[in-house]
Amino acid sequence: SYNGSEESLDLLRNNILKSGQVGRLVANDFKSSIIDVPLQESYPDPADQGKLLALDYQQFSHQLEEKIRDKYEAQNPNIKIHIVGFAKKVGDLIDGLFMVVMFFGIAFLITLVLLIWFTRCLRSTIAVLITTLIAVIWQLGLMHVVGFGIDPYSMLVPFLIFAIGISHGVQKINGIALQSSEAENALMAAKRTFRQLFLPGMIAILADAVGFITLLIIDIGVIRELAIGASIGVAV
Repeated sequence: SYNGSEESLDLLRNNILKSGQVGRLVANDFKSSIIDVPLQESYPDPADQGKLLALDYQQFSHQLEEKIRDKYEAQNPNIKIHIVGFAKKVGDLIDGLFMVVMFFGIAFLITLVLLIWFTRCLRSTIAVLITTLIAVIWQLGLMHVVGFGIDPYSMLVPFLIFAIGISHGVQKINGIALQSSEAENALMAAKRTFRQLFLPGMIAILADAVGFITLLIIDIGVIRELAIGASIGVAV
């Protein structure tokens, strides 16, 4: 058995060389190694083995830090532990959820100020922002319905959908402003703007959707989920 002696180290080195894992799980210089641990989405409840508990990614991420990284790096300052993987990323994402929401709020406020400055109309600004937020909420809801969610790779998709919605809303407002001088009333100006921008707007949306759909040809699961989420958002 391994006890840290020179004989144990030599035996361990020989076993590693025989395993054929040098360069894969063990570095060529024998100074680092990889520990690959598969995870399950659920596990039996210690108090009730007949009940399954879903894996809490946030708690699991904290346990990795406390019981592995902090523990062993404190025991030996020469040891450096790097933790990667989907579970760790999701845990970090949950921990940073407040920052993500804060950045979205900042983006929302900046957009609000710029729209008021551009339109000089509070009602038009609020209408654009509310309709765009509805599109983002619908996108998140539809993604949940089809079995997808927000992960570290697709967390910026709602920001993208928000930007696209604001862009189309500004075009509509600008068109209504240009038509107001010739139209009899605001309703007629809105109708003319809709007829004028419907075809170009649909072509732009279809082009965006096709662009995201082409990502499906990449045989990587997270990229395909990103493509599906973005396509749903553009369709909404």
